Amino acid sequence: MTYLFPFFLGLPAHDKEGYDITIHFEKGIEFIERNRKYTSVLVHCFAGVSRSASICIAYMMKKLGWNLEKALWHLKKCRRLINPNVGFIRKLTEYEKYLQSGLS
Repeated sequence: MTYLFPFFLGLPAHDKEGYDITIHFEKGIEFIERNRKYTSVLVHCFAGVSRSASICIAYMMKKLGWNLEKALWHLKKCRRLINPNVGFIRKLTEYEKYLQSGLS
């Protein structure tokens, strides 16, 4: 059987307040969207708390049109442990404004 889509995408990101997680949003969103057509997609980082949660939140904001608050609370309902660091929340807030501006 030949698979036409990759099974794994590694995004080297640091879980630090000053790290610009937005540099991974588009690639992560594209990977999730492309592979959801064929199978389930697991998004995970070392602890499954901050980096992976931020990518999932960005995905919901862009693909579902949800605001940051709705995406964050939906994800918290699904996985209570998520807790994006303060810097990532700041970047997600900026991303929300960018999406709302219609420039995306």
